Amino acid sequence: MFIKPAGPNLNGKVERSHVTDKLEFHQLLDYTDDVDLRKKLVVWEEFYNVERPHGARKKDTLRSAS
Repeated sequence: MFIKPAGPNLNGKVERSHVTDKLEFHQLLDYTDDVDLRKKLVVWEEFYNVERPHGARKKDTLRSAS
């Protein structure tokens, strides 16, 4: 993803995403190789986007809003 120059709003969202990934995914993860990592990343993305409570949704999940 490329960030347009002078776009601090988008940059903040990307930086926050990096912090969340670091704290909730990478530091807690054990993997054996790139294939294993990719499989775990698919599971993480589903959890993050659908199951994980989000502050912007008042701690609701996307699934609970459906």
